[in-house]
Amino acid sequence: MNGISNDQDVMDYANNKASEDFLANALHFETKNFIHQYLVQSFDWNDVAQEWRNHRFSYNEDAQNSEKSKHAVWAKNQANAMDELLEPSQKFIKQLNLLFSQETADLNHIAGRVQAAYTYFFKSLDDLVFEIPVKSRFAYWRYINNQGKKLVIDPASDVPNYLFEYDNKLLTKRPRSITQSFFLLQEEGGTDEKYFPNPVPYNLKQDDKNRLCYDVMVPLSENFPVGP
Repeated sequence: MNGISNDQDVMDYANNKASEDFLANALHFETKNFIHQYLVQSFDWNDVAQEWRNHRFSYNEDAQNSEKSKHAVWAKNQANAMDELLEPSQKFIKQLNLLFSQETADLNHIAGRVQAAYTYFFKSLDDLVFEIPVKSRFAYWRYINNQGKKLVIDPASDVPNYLFEYDNKLLTKRPRSITQSFFLLQEEGGTDEKYFPNPVPYNLKQDDKNRLCYDVMVPLSENFPVGP
């Protein structure tokens, strides 16, 4: 090349290198294939469902009076709830396969279908996760009047040191643990402690600020007055 000796590999590359159009098309189709496979794997829960079935049937191997046996009904309900998602998830995967079979996939349309599937499936999946019993979790304690009335804080009391008002409810100032024994709330920024009703396990919710909350229903009392 121009009187200069060149390595044969370099010459072969120069003579056979792909054109820019070819590379652009290859990138387009490989990107489409990657997104397709990623989405299929994201909505294929056969392995997860099988793990829940294995866990459910593991209770048959334990003595009926064991600590684990007390949760057999829970395990059955969890496994059944997961199984109920399999058929619609497989239908959605078939829908994805059809959409991606087009030479040029409409990614905007696919994104809309994925968002709809997320809304449909992941509420149930979140419920499955939140129903897993653990000895300790951290979330806000959220107090709600048992008559549906608005809870307020008496500014003359010491309650503002522990709770704040939000959406007609009272919340702890920071996430707290849920334990098997009663737990005193510590004054925010101080060392004093005060008893407030502790939440019941597994009643975990999410508010519009994406805060995880344990709900505690409370009657009208000195610590939980109601407002207009």
